[in-house]
Amino acid sequence: MKKSIILTCLITISLSLSAQISDKSILVGKWNVEKTIKQPPVPQITPLVQSFEQATFDFKDNDVFELSTTKSTELFEMMMSEVMIDTKWKFNKNKQLLQIGNEADRYTTMSIIVNKKNDKIIFELEESGLVFLMKKVD
Repeated sequence: MKKSIILTCLITISLSLSAQISDKSILVGKWNVEKTIKQPPVPQITPLVQSFEQATFDFKDNDVFELSTTKSTELFEMMMSEVMIDTKWKFNKNKQLLQIGNEADRYTTMSIIVNKKNDKIIFELEESGLVFLMKKVD
């Protein structure tokens, strides 16, 4: 009996801390990184992290996506310059996944898992292992 009460409490707490985004309109707008939560323990990736920490993720209402940074590094430019031309975004509500790209590449340029915890939005850049606490700036 005690175990089932504890389990019920844990499930209730986890549900109250984490919620799904039900509508892509919540994501429309400009987002900046408030804080880096997680990054791979690889020193070579530090310049990329610094670029993302100064980046603006712009999810436009017409599904256009733009990514810019005030701290451009060679690694960031190399990774983002060509792949971010004419990119669009779509939101998979069931997977809580932002898919960035276009029809030709089947939206595989970048994938961002979106979490909402305690009314805060978290972006997890799937391919890189980077996790950011985000803040909406417009």
